[in-house]
Amino acid sequence: MAARLRPSAATIVLSITSAIALGASSTGCANNHARSGGEFTRTIDKIRPGMTQAQVRAALGSPDRVTKGVVEWNPPPGPSVALMGVVRVGTPYEDWFYNGGDTHYHVFFGPGGSVSGSNAGQWEVLTTPRASPASAAVAGVDAVPPAR
Repeated sequence: MAARLRPSAATIVLSITSAIALGASSTGCANNHARSGGEFTRTIDKIRPGMTQAQVRAALGSPDRVTKGVVEWNPPPGPSVALMGVVRVGTPYEDWFYNGGDTHYHVFFGPGGSVSGSNAGQWEVLTTPRASPASAAVAGVDAVPPAR
């Protein structure tokens, strides 16, 4: 069984100064280097199930990539494995990918009410954001599912 990645471990991994992240966010820049600072890690640690896409975008900025899918009964290895047991098979989802340099972050959204019982008509965060080492990615896709 894979070990859980604790927020404190992610903070240690991302020990680059927060000045880079603050400088880029103040200019509205969405470059990947800005996401490798401690400030971004502290912000993503505050993302919780039930938050809307608008709330996440306001906190983290636009994602580097958005992937859409449907929760499968037996998903292939990858980040979407984190949704097993969180929502029903067949539930549509969006995976917002943030490239943090040495660490990749995935924020999964599903239809409103999937976890909160509210937010009808809006997509909401399904599970706490997942972090995975960039070294585990193959062709830009995280091949190893993050720990649950």
